[in-house]
Amino acid sequence: MRTVPLHPRTRAPRALSLAVAAALCGGAAGTTAHASPLPLPARTDVAVTAPAFVTSARAVDPAAGQSARSAGQQAAASAAQPAQVLPAADAMTQLPSGAECPAGTTRTKTLYSSGFEDRALPEPSYTQGWSVVSGGRTGSASARSSISASTPSSQPTQTGYWPLGLPYLTTPGGRTILRYSIKGNYPSDAAYVAVNNESGWAAPTSTWGMVTLDVTGAVTAADAGQLDIRFANFPMTPATNSTIDLDDIEVYTCTAGSRTRGDFDGDGIADLITINTAGDLQVWPGTGDLHLKSPIKGGVGWGAATWLGSPGDLNGDARADLMARFNDGRLMAYYGDGRGSFSSWKQVGNGWNGMSAIVPMADLDGDGFFDVFGRDAAGNLRRYWFKPDGTMAGGTIVGVGFHVFSSMFTTGDYDGDGRWDLTGIDGKGDMRVYTTLPTGALWGTGQRIGWGWAFRQVSSSGDATKDGRSDVLALTYDGRILGYPVLGAGKWGGTVNTGTGFGAFRLIL
Repeated sequence: MRTVPLHPRTRAPRALSLAVAAALCGGAAGTTAHASPLPLPARTDVAVTAPAFVTSARAVDPAAGQSARSAGQQAAASAAQPAQVLPAADAMTQLPSGAECPAGTTRTKTLYSSGFEDRALPEPSYTQGWSVVSGGRTGSASARSSISASTPSSQPTQTGYWPLGLPYLTTPGGRTILRYSIKGNYPSDAAYVAVNNESGWAAPTSTWGMVTLDVTGAVTAADAGQLDIRFANFPMTPATNSTIDLDDIEVYTCTAGSRTRGDFDGDGIADLITINTAGDLQVWPGTGDLHLKSPIKGGVGWGAATWLGSPGDLNGDARADLMARFNDGRLMAYYGDGRGSFSSWKQVGNGWNGMSAIVPMADLDGDGFFDVFGRDAAGNLRRYWFKPDGTMAGGTIVGVGFHVFSSMFTTGDYDGDGRWDLTGIDGKGDMRVYTTLPTGALWGTGQRIGWGWAFRQVSSSGDATKDGRSDVLALTYDGRILGYPVLGAGKWGGTVNTGTGFGAFRLIL
């Protein structure tokens, strides 16, 4: 049985650590990243199967070795917390590939994120044997630790492992999730991660894979919600060839709630919304197989609306809401009552009639507030975000050259990282998806996931088949609506004839 020498859980360095975290978050938020639809090298996708994560029962000595985060803490930690054997419990449970939160919960708040794009390690004072290198799962950098069996200077002979520490974090409650990407050439029990006094390791993977862990059980009452997270290159024998690459580390919370995007009548199925020539807003309830029931009148006087969007739950009541733009440039939020109508509304922006496309994108940067993309007249894609008072701010350019897309929308989280991604149909009829980063920016040049999309309009209001994936609807030039069930990873189910006679409607979502 090996001892995992964790740093003591005395919180003396917390103020410094949180200050470092704030500085990192501030630096990321100020970065303007550009994505272009022009041809560039393709992205490296996450492995379909995530590396298996194995928890362990072992003796834990929180004061051993150099893992103490400040000199003089070791003796106090040893007296307060003697070595103990941990039970083989589900303190850190791996979530299925593609699931960013446990079932019945939804992602709410990001506590920490780093893709090493600032070329810095998160806690250099508490990190040894790791460096930032070029190349990563996303972006241009990742963290690497390399041990060579033939090079004694690369071997962690004193502590037995090379640690990479995160700043101390505090979770507000709910489910707490740790997610990271990993690849390398390392033994089966070398890629360790420890959360407070719990630990485990990821199985080897030679291509980028993503590990998602529910670490709620690792936070005990004595921790007072604080998280002490450290990765380690920790082979059984220090004189071993072991290289580990890490990227896209995130810590966030998930709370109970329904994924309600597009479900305006409260039955768990995304619905279709139209505005007819009389200006009536109609909700067409979905049946669960991409067919429609008879419409519900959701409102009148919508004749001046020029765009409709399906953002999900904007006000936290677990009901689907609606966004709309009017011909005077007002951008409005309408709060759903769960019965096909809208109980209240709020103006959230002005001057949006200059946008040729608008796409609600949920919370991209983890600040707890929704984001929205807008395409301006020059083809620039800009990110806006909601403020605590329910209005919007921003305008940061996150992409250029997006005038080539005839339809722009989101099918939600395409790559399983917990953030919604952007989809567009270009002039050739190709469907391309752009993944998003924790900064709220886009990454890459657009992965082609379909072709032949020569339609009057293509959109996605949400999950119409109750399989957890948002589906796509296309309006043909002769007024038919065709449903395309999304099976994931660019795969499609059979085309469904969702409805006919929709050519006269002014707007369709």
